Amino acid sequence: MEPPPQSESRPLPKLKSGLTLEIAAKELTNSSYDAAFVTADSGQPLGLISLRQITAALSSGSAA
Repeated sequence: MEPPPQSESRPLPKLKSGLTLEIAAKELTNSSYDAAFVTADSGQPLGLISLRQITAALSSGSAA
């Protein structure tokens, strides 16, 4: 996971921390975005994750 960027030109979807990689991949695929902010329960951004990172982790068997 990458740190959140300081400014974003288009709003990205938000995924709550703690989701499984499978659910995160499904959410991103359904959103038509290829990246999302990972947020705490409070809504504070924790980082940024991409569909590419998720699929790489799933295909290698590691939990990112």
